[in-house]
Amino acid sequence: MKKEPRASHFINDLIVAGNHSAPVETFLIDGDGILTYSKGFDLTSFGHHPGPSSGLSVFDLFRDDPELISIIRRALDGEQIIDEVTVEDRVFSTTYSPVFDLNGNVTNVIGVSHDVTESKRASEILHKSEFRLRTLFNSAHDAIVTMNNRTFIDCNEAALRIFQCKKDQILGQTPTRFSTPTQADGRDSKEAISEKIDAVLKGQAQSFEWRHIRFDGTPFDAEVSLSRIDLHDEVQIQAIVRDVSERKRSEEENRRLAMVANTTTNMVMLSDSEERIEWVNPAFTRITGYTLEEVRGKKAGDFLRGPDTDPVAVDFMHSMTENGMASKMLN
Repeated sequence: MKKEPRASHFINDLIVAGNHSAPVETFLIDGDGILTYSKGFDLTSFGHHPGPSSGLSVFDLFRDDPELISIIRRALDGEQIIDEVTVEDRVFSTTYSPVFDLNGNVTNVIGVSHDVTESKRASEILHKSEFRLRTLFNSAHDAIVTMNNRTFIDCNEAALRIFQCKKDQILGQTPTRFSTPTQADGRDSKEAISEKIDAVLKGQAQSFEWRHIRFDGTPFDAEVSLSRIDLHDEVQIQAIVRDVSERKRSEEENRRLAMVANTTTNMVMLSDSEERIEWVNPAFTRITGYTLEEVRGKKAGDFLRGPDTDPVAVDFMHSMTENGMASKMLN
């Protein structure tokens, strides 16, 4: 009596499993290409109509599908193959696994087909969502840096522009690498940022001003917000960094100009493009007797011009205010 190959027990187990698992269909092809088992397998995963198939030759069944015939021949030659096919908007993934006898010859090919339509759709939705998020991530004007506890693990394009470095020069670094030794309040940067990270890890979002440095050591002012991100079993920290150095310089310049305007003995007036007054300094009130509340929104010529006003002074005031410039009249 011929000894039964050990692989046949595996075949029987697979067939039984296939009969009890609706999403999985199984079939068996012998060494001559005959479908020796196809109960419950309706051939739709191959693009064919349901119907009895056991005992039929796959080479006859699929004579019009040379690609499938090629796959089956490769499997009969001993190659395991996974193939996908779309049938009426459904996607099927079929695995062709050769079974060998004790002499290494292929005796059968086991086919296991899964309907993977929903998982493919979910994967495509996830991929599109990740693509959109990555696009937003890289198109953001502010620097976005992701930290694994206290180490940078990802950053967007704006971070490279703001810190003026390459990606491999920022990944693996810590926040203190891109911070001045001390902050504006005199605190040690390493101590201060450690305190803020500890707070974020406890679920307390942080927003603060910070003195950063670019990769070459040039300092700049920034607004920073830190938030905790929970990804399955991993906790990360997202840092959003906005370079506000230009705004800070502008604010400082305006502060100095305001200080000069408020302390000068000269009369200073700010007007809009329509020559309507927006602001006057204390000297203006002292000299003219008009307060800011009384003149705001009015044109200077409506109340400062009189019959004895020097025409040269009138022309000078008009030329200074017609473009929204500051007018300064010496007392």
